[in-house]
Amino acid sequence: MKANTFIKRHQAWRFKRRVRRNHVLWLIPCQSIHTYFMFFSIDVVFLDKEQRIIYCIKRLKPFSHIPPIAYSHSVVLFPKNTINLRGFKEGDTLNMSQRCNCMSSCHSSKIDRFIP
Repeated sequence: MKANTFIKRHQAWRFKRRVRRNHVLWLIPCQSIHTYFMFFSIDVVFLDKEQRIIYCIKRLKPFSHIPPIAYSHSVVLFPKNTINLRGFKEGDTLNMSQRCNCMSSCHSSKIDRFIP
């Protein structure tokens, strides 16, 4: 799910007890996150404007806060263990299959790894 509005961001995974295995949340634009009022661990990937992975966090615990990550443009939240299962690493490119609607000069990149 693409969460590019205030309402979508705050209704997405808050107060849920778990998330489906293939469910992905893309926060765009975004440079930092918190997991307040989330009750499960997640994997987090920070992307630059070309959708390249610039930082990965495995098993981020509930009620945590991640300060802004330099050069990040968006953040993708995955169910825990997704980074290990998919083999994501810094430098990989993800195609989120939807164009960015932010006000900057963003563009979608070619597929290197696809997120179903």
